[in-house]
Amino acid sequence: MENINFAFVANPLTIDCELPFEIIEGWYLQKANDMQIDDIRSILYSMGDNHLGFKHECEAVLEQNNSYRRMPREKWNYYVISFLENNKETFMRLQLAANLAEIDLELGLSWLSELQKYEISFTVNFMTYLGNWKLNPDLEKNKHLEIENLLELKSIFDKIKHFDATKYPHIAKCIDNFYHLNRLPIDSDFVIIGFFGIIESLITYNPGDKGASLKHQIRKKIPLLVKRFSCKVEYEIFFNPCSEDKLWSTLYDYRSCIAHGNESDFKKQLSLLKSRKTVLIFLKSFLKKLINHSMTEPQLYIDLKEC
Repeated sequence: MENINFAFVANPLTIDCELPFEIIEGWYLQKANDMQIDDIRSILYSMGDNHLGFKHECEAVLEQNNSYRRMPREKWNYYVISFLENNKETFMRLQLAANLAEIDLELGLSWLSELQKYEISFTVNFMTYLGNWKLNPDLEKNKHLEIENLLELKSIFDKIKHFDATKYPHIAKCIDNFYHLNRLPIDSDFVIIGFFGIIESLITYNPGDKGASLKHQIRKKIPLLVKRFSCKVEYEIFFNPCSEDKLWSTLYDYRSCIAHGNESDFKKQLSLLKSRKTVLIFLKSFLKKLINHSMTEPQLYIDLKEC
């Protein structure tokens, strides 16, 4: 490929399909060449961060937990998205789409050609991604991409590109806000509050003095919406058995504990949620489905906010 601009795919990946893969016209996912690897490693190490590069250059030793061995250079798993045209609007849409995919990707470090030289660009999201690695190096396991995952990414990009943000501004704002939540450290309770804020923005109205409470609206509206999703919400792989109504009621109770500064007891009143980590992973996965569906049936979400 002769494309001169590229973005580093920060997530450790194994990819089970033929590369390069054209995600959108003129934008290709491919294995990084030697020059690109050197550029990426130089930036990561200059930032004093070798955790990320370590994951791209090593493989797990299956017989031993948390044990890795370095691979030969030709087997390193550095991937990039390369492109000829330095189109910042297209790049932003691709970042939004990558954030909404089932297997989300971080593309916040890029080399863009400007007047015959490279401009190295960082996003706040990328810097937070590195910080989260240092907080918890095992946070992100190696992600396995298949052709279906890349086709999903293409589909989400097209959906965002053709979405009428002027007609449905509250949905467009939620897409942006979901992306911007990646700027928060993973251990911040504001991530949980932010996830619920997006749910409330998409489907609830301000109850005022006479309307149904936000908790009531969420636990009644979400089970109706889930029936229209293109893929199943698998509550059972995250939480202890209970009704959908009870689950969303308890999830909202957890949100209220955080908002009001109360202790969250996962051994008693919040026991069916198991842990904060479980809630965090579930809400992120659920919001991807909810936001994607809101772009498919945007008028439904306008109507939901009014009832």
